[in-house]
Amino acid sequence: MGQIRESRTTDGVKATVDDYIQGTYTADAALLKSVFHEKAALSGYMSAEILIASPEAFIADVTSKPSMKSSGTQYETEVTDIEITGKIATATVTETGFFGEVSFRDYFHLIHDKEWKIISKLFTTL
Repeated sequence: MGQIRESRTTDGVKATVDDYIQGTYTADAALLKSVFHEKAALSGYMSAEILIASPEAFIADVTSKPSMKSSGTQYETEVTDIEITGKIATATVTETGFFGEVSFRDYFHLIHDKEWKIISKLFTTL
């Protein structure tokens, strides 16, 4: 398993990933929009189906139903790895109980341009 180097250098990346997690859990469209770069892309697998989408499509899906928080869904996340090289970073997150149904492994790529933003999210169901 990877590691998270707890230091000021990882704080900004971790904060962006934490905002993604919080925005997903609470279905907060504004918070989710704030973590993605304007040219971000999302791609991966939902079971055997490949999905390629924009953050806008993901946000629309998450906010189209009651939030996991308001529904009492047991949604758990774990940030298992953060690595930073200069102004780029990766973060690995495991999501369990996404809307009570699915678990994911997410690989986020982030770039720093005034602040850390997610430029891509690669995901697969577990």
